[in-house]
Amino acid sequence: EIILERNENYWGDKPMIKTIIWKIIPEAGTREAALLAGDVDVAFLPPASDKDRLEEDPNVKLYTPITNRILLIGLMPKGPLLDERVRKALNYAVDKEAIVDKVLYGLGVVADAPIPPHFFGYTPMDVYEYNPDLARQLLEEAGYGDGLTLKLMHPTGRYLQDKQVAEAVQAYLQEIGIEVELITMDWPSFVAEILKPTEETTFDLVLVGWGPGVADAHFTLYAQFHSSVAIPNGLGIARYMNEEVDTLLDQAMKELDPERRKELYRRAIEIIWDDAPWIFLYTQKNLLAVNKNLEGVFIHPGGEMFFFYSAYFT
Repeated sequence: EIILERNENYWGDKPMIKTIIWKIIPEAGTREAALLAGDVDVAFLPPASDKDRLEEDPNVKLYTPITNRILLIGLMPKGPLLDERVRKALNYAVDKEAIVDKVLYGLGVVADAPIPPHFFGYTPMDVYEYNPDLARQLLEEAGYGDGLTLKLMHPTGRYLQDKQVAEAVQAYLQEIGIEVELITMDWPSFVAEILKPTEETTFDLVLVGWGPGVADAHFTLYAQFHSSVAIPNGLGIARYMNEEVDTLLDQAMKELDPERRKELYRRAIEIIWDDAPWIFLYTQKNLLAVNKNLEGVFIHPGGEMFFFYSAYFT
C-alpha cells in the first residue's frame, strides 16, 4: 500500500482528509468486496456486471461519468486488411450496441466518430450499423468469400471488460466466416508487442483504448492518424497514413479560428471514417463506487486519476 499524508505547510487551503491509503488490489471483485466490507472507501472499476446491484446498495454511491477514452480495434496495414472492403466488412460485422448493452452493462457510448462526442471538433458520422449480410458481401467482393483467419491481440484487466469485449468481437467475426485467434497478454507484454514495426507484429487486430487528457480533437486525430506518428515513430495504433489527412491536421494545429478548426477536423474525420483503419467501438464510461458518506471525490476523464483535495466525510 501507499500512504499519503496531508502537507501541513501547504500554502493554500488544506484538504479536509489528513491521510489517504492507496491499497493495490488488482482483482475487480476483490476491490468491490473490500468496499462492501468497509475496508476501503473507494473502489475503482468494480465488476461491471454488479453495476445494478451496487446502484441499489444504500451504503454505496456509484459514479459513471463518460471518459476521454475511445475503445477500438486497430487494423494492421498488412495482408487482407490493406483492402478497404475488408476493413469495412469488419466494422459492419460487429454489433457495437449489443457490446455496450450486454458486455459493458451500458457503460459506454457507441462510437460515431474516431473521437468521443464531448470533444471539441467532434462531428458525428453515420455509424457502421450491425449488418452481417453486407459484411459477407464486402468480403466476397474482396475475394475472401471463403473466409480468412486473423489474430486479435488484447490486454486483460486494463480496460473495462476488455477480455469479454475481445471474445464478443471474435464471435461476431466468426459469424461472417472469419476465424479469429485471440492473443491474451498482460499489459507490459502487450505494450512491447504493440510498439513493434508492422513487419514484426504477430497480430492482425488489436483491442486498445486511447484517452488523452484534453478533450480536443487534436489530441486523438493527430496522435493517432497523422502519418508522422505511425508506430514505431509514435503511438498511431493502426499505422495510418493519408496525405490529405496530414494536410488537414497540420492546418488545424495552426488555425486560430475555432470554427475554421472545426471544419478542418470535420473533413479529416470524414476521410478517416471512410478509410476505416479501426473497428470503431465505443467511448468508455468510468465506474467508481464509493462509501455513501464520502463526498467531493473527482475522477479525471482522461484516465485513472483521482482528486481528493476537496473530499470529505459527511
